[in-house]
Amino acid sequence: MGLYNRYCIRCHGVDGRGVWDIPDVPDFTNTVWQATRPDAYRSRVILEGRGAVMPAFRGTLTLEASCAMARYLHPFVPGRGVARPSLGPAP
Repeated sequence: MGLYNRYCIRCHGVDGRGVWDIPDVPDFTNTVWQATRPDAYRSRVILEGRGAVMPAFRGTLTLEASCAMARYLHPFVPGRGVARPSLGPAP
């Protein structure tokens, strides 16, 4: 969660749906997107970037960290049964 909050939340949002002012940001809650992007693909995109929109994190993140980030995207799909920690204040 810490890596996501540090490097990804600005573009991908707290809920993983992407932010309105950046075009073509994937919606991590989309089951089709999730099913068609295996972890190896996600890890590669994290390290190498994607076009002019997503920066490359090679040199910033290790291969292990990019693999962990790729796996971290799974629970964004509703109904996956994995609780996501709240980013708001404690109740």
